[in-house]
Amino acid sequence: LFYYFSRGRWAIMAGDGGSSENMLVGYIVLGIYILLLVGSGMLAAVVNWLFRKKDGSGGLMRNHFMAGTGLGPMVWFFTMASSLFSGYSVSGISSEAYGLGFVATRWIPAGIGLYCGFMFLAPRCYALSRQRGFMTLGGLIFERYLPPAGHPWCAHLLRLLAFGCLQLPIFTYLITQFQSIGKEVETFTNGGITSLTAVLVAAAVLWLNDIIGGMRAVAYSDVLQGFVLIAGSIIFLILQYTELGGLPTAWRYWSDPDNRQEPLVANMQLIPSEVSTVAYFDFLFKTTVAATMFPHLWQRLFCASSSSVVKNGLAAMNLTFFVVQFASMVIGWTAIAAFSDLELPTPSPFGSLLRLIAKNGPGQSFASALLLASGVCAMMSTADSSLLAFSTMWVQDFLRPYVWPSASEVAQMLFAKFMGFIALCIGIALAILSIRDGKPDLTGLFSLQNVTPIHVAPAVWLGMHWRGLRAEAVLTGMICGLGVTVGMVFSEKNVAYDRGLDRTENGLSTAWIGFCVNFFVTVTLGLILQFGPRVYPKLASLLTQEIHKRSIDIGPVHDPLIHPKYMVPFFLLLLFCIPFYREHDAPDTYVGSMASWAFTSLFLSGVLAIASAAVYMWVWRDYEPLPLPDLPETDPSSKGKALASEHEEDLAVSKLKENPTYGAAQVALTTAGTPKE
Repeated sequence: LFYYFSRGRWAIMAGDGGSSENMLVGYIVLGIYILLLVGSGMLAAVVNWLFRKKDGSGGLMRNHFMAGTGLGPMVWFFTMASSLFSGYSVSGISSEAYGLGFVATRWIPAGIGLYCGFMFLAPRCYALSRQRGFMTLGGLIFERYLPPAGHPWCAHLLRLLAFGCLQLPIFTYLITQFQSIGKEVETFTNGGITSLTAVLVAAAVLWLNDIIGGMRAVAYSDVLQGFVLIAGSIIFLILQYTELGGLPTAWRYWSDPDNRQEPLVANMQLIPSEVSTVAYFDFLFKTTVAATMFPHLWQRLFCASSSSVVKNGLAAMNLTFFVVQFASMVIGWTAIAAFSDLELPTPSPFGSLLRLIAKNGPGQSFASALLLASGVCAMMSTADSSLLAFSTMWVQDFLRPYVWPSASEVAQMLFAKFMGFIALCIGIALAILSIRDGKPDLTGLFSLQNVTPIHVAPAVWLGMHWRGLRAEAVLTGMICGLGVTVGMVFSEKNVAYDRGLDRTENGLSTAWIGFCVNFFVTVTLGLILQFGPRVYPKLASLLTQEIHKRSIDIGPVHDPLIHPKYMVPFFLLLLFCIPFYREHDAPDTYVGSMASWAFTSLFLSGVLAIASAAVYMWVWRDYEPLPLPDLPETDPSSKGKALASEHEEDLAVSKLKENPTYGAAQVALTTAGTPKE
């Protein structure tokens, strides 16, 4: 706080922090914001200490990394939402809207598609995490593919491959958040605070909160940051209208045919080209699949206190995209007209517009500073989430299973904090290099962020619903898909490699192409291994028949959330958000201040958001996994019920007997602990 106050006074006297004392307000707001973040970390440390004294709180590790028995509705909603809204949501989207025009609308249907994707995963994965104590996605994958679903070495290889694939999104998240913080703060203060100073201050606060408060510190700060982010987005929608004339004024500049040759205006008048439309499709569906694998989102899912918290939170979260991300788009679109007479003063439309508004008086300066704080909120909340997920993964998926199985909780905590410090240092160094070199930009980093995690998706999406899927098929598909993607992304096939992007000449990304190979190989080999023994009985002898005490049997009951009567309309709504049905590169009409195709995309996204929220609220049914035969229940709310009634259990056993890839040992597991024992 002292730094920001003193820095503000110095910047004004030196003349490099703003043209008037109005800029001092910005320094004060940022200083108070940093102080509140540190306060939330200290509060979390106290709460952790109090819960450590209580029985049933889950021990030192679970208290620190999973908030003990879990987070309540409001805290969970804000920490999940704030973790998703990042530097992309503020700095990246506004820059993309400025440079690419209405193509930036792709972020809203992609975000809503992400939460529709969780319909396939949330009910089952949350219930299994409560039963088995999962902290990471790697633990879930490992136990799903233990024998009889495959040889033990396959389960280990799948966990290690998933662990490696999920490291990339963590580091790209750290780079983007620090890059955004440095760029936006330096732009707003006109160099009064350098990007290096902003990055180091942010890193210090993150490290402090991670050490003293863990998940609760992140969650409490996310509540603060979520309120500020949503309030700031609403305030900007008001300010851009009152101070800059809003979209109607900008529209008069965009829509004038005489201005089509002006920089950036063509993107506001023309329907996207064929390549841009293909890239729009690629972004939507790639994000829908890949982002469901991001580790910090899974850690949030696992630390909810009840299934109703998850259900209600996911239902409400879709609507937040229309507040936060749309406001960021408006920033970029407004900047096209606001800076039409000159080049953008800095690479950041967000910081440039805020500085322009701040010069109009103390009130505007305060509002601009609040908006900057809301942007920093989005960046900080995602960075601390990524850092916490990184530490947890290194303990749960590497240290405990392969290096030091008998490590005490204190040793695990020390190792986790050490790895978090290493990740923070690497993230800072890469962010500084990215700021210095100017590439990859935030859009490029997001495209690279999906390159590897998308290959973990078939293991989870298919594994949670395909009972007979074997580990050998999943492992082969993952290796083939990764090989295709990695081989293409660094080759001449990636025509945007020199700009830090992932795109082939037809608009598809190498990540999506590799994912299609992964999915095809997994499904094809999975069907062969499941039904092949009926045609070629000798194949059954090659498949493991043993049983592991921790293996997951998903059971015969299907989740109502993924019924085709919901999924088919959702898929069509998402598909028609893409302007493939329009004439490419043709002039478009306007609905209000928006191009017709962009308005249609956002309208269908809104329908999808409302429909998916309704399905979450009224169709969700809690999944009840089969009880572990030799372990006590870990969920205090669970009554130890079986997955289904006795009739359904008989059906499950009969289906297992018909499947030669499952032996009598699997049948024994299914009936263990029941009256049939």
